[in-house]
Amino acid sequence: MDCVALAEYLEALSRELRVGEPLVAAFTSITPTHGAVTAAFGPACDLVVEGHPLSTALEVVATRIHSADVALAAQALSCAAAIGGPAAATLDGAGAVLRDRAAMAADIRAQSAQARLSARVLTIVPVAFATWSFATGARNRHTYLASPVGAICLVAGAALNLAGWSWMRRIVGHGAQ
Repeated sequence: MDCVALAEYLEALSRELRVGEPLVAAFTSITPTHGAVTAAFGPACDLVVEGHPLSTALEVVATRIHSADVALAAQALSCAAAIGGPAAATLDGAGAVLRDRAAMAADIRAQSAQARLSARVLTIVPVAFATWSFATGARNRHTYLASPVGAICLVAGAALNLAGWSWMRRIVGHGAQ
């Protein structure tokens, strides 16, 4: 789920709390109106409407959806419901953390863009060169397809290219997530 959508949801709840709305009433009125967030928190909203405590209903969300961002939002809401105190400040703080996570993810994607492009080029160029060589020269086709050594080189090159693609994807993928 999108961190920014969750942050906007928590901020909407916080606004309702600041004008004097109780947390449970704000939760049941705001949750159905926030698109993707409704899918995550909708079952909890239904349980609250049925009379279950908010903190118990939010446990359903935490066990059903395996997302650190949703877990943070559910935990902030659960703490605000169970402990009390300045609930609006708690929700604002959780929203700020979610926005920071989104900004950090965008920054990581931007900084890893050059590495991702290099990985694509290093993967595509050998395949493109081999295809071009096969298409333009009968001698190349004969060398690679008719001789056992050529076939072994072709298979080894394809295997090494695939291994290199997998390795680069793993290295760059850790930074882009």
